[in-house]
Amino acid sequence: MIDQGGTTVRIVPSAGMCSVSMEHGGVDRLWLPCSLEEFVRTPRTGGIPLLYPWANRLRGDGFQLPTGRVDLGSIKDLKRDDSGLPIHGLLLRWNDWRIEALKSEPEETAIAATLDWQDHEHLMSAFPVPHRLRVEWSLRGDVLEILTRIDATGEIPVPICFGWHPYLCPGGERPSLHLETPRLQGIRLDDRSLPVRNNGTLVDEDSMDPNGPIGDRVFDDLYRGVRDGDEASITDGSTTVTIRFIEGYRYMQLYSPEGSRYACFEPMTAPAAALSDGSDHPWVQPGSHFTARFSIRITSS
Repeated sequence: MIDQGGTTVRIVPSAGMCSVSMEHGGVDRLWLPCSLEEFVRTPRTGGIPLLYPWANRLRGDGFQLPTGRVDLGSIKDLKRDDSGLPIHGLLLRWNDWRIEALKSEPEETAIAATLDWQDHEHLMSAFPVPHRLRVEWSLRGDVLEILTRIDATGEIPVPICFGWHPYLCPGGERPSLHLETPRLQGIRLDDRSLPVRNNGTLVDEDSMDPNGPIGDRVFDDLYRGVRDGDEASITDGSTTVTIRFIEGYRYMQLYSPEGSRYACFEPMTAPAAALSDGSDHPWVQPGSHFTARFSIRITSS
């Protein structure tokens, strides 16, 4: 748990180091689909989960790496969507982290969690790429910043396809919710929510403009063109929750299903299925590293 003044963030190692609550003014501004006890037992998403090493869906059980093709068909407990596609990576309920306190000061509280991937046979069987994953949470006042760093510790490059899935819930009912997003380009999705490609190139879509009252609109849309410093927010008129893409994220999934009281502005380093497609994602070369950061800010009138 990290705390600053009127804001408290709770992070649960056994839930994949998921941030399960962010209380501000005595009210939780994140959404969980069930009680915390049930949430920890089942690989569901809520709060601020890390989707790693891939965000959202793959096209199937196979993907290609420089060392050969990987088959996920025999991987136990792999989370799948309703179409049977692998979804949200491998860490939703991973609990073997090295945790350290970084700061505990009046102005800032911070912790970190590190995972040496190659030390775990189960992870290497599904994503056989040696590397070190490090996540840092820093709380300054009412701003939570999350840094993700990947160090390529082996002899092969690391494909960077991860993302986060923050469920932002200002507190009001759906009719009162209002969205504000940067101007981004939508990507066409098929009936399995996978990006459409034409000769390998992502196909653009004239997506619904998300800005304005949510009303009866629903969203599960993918956008490209995120720039460092872009912000998106959800407000109920009295409380606003804002996400800021600080560095490293070029895609965003917007998710807000029917009847929900939340919106997810998902920072993504690559589009869904990028690991399957072998394109539109960064690589970290051996001996180098990749860093991405975003923040969540809560303001109340």
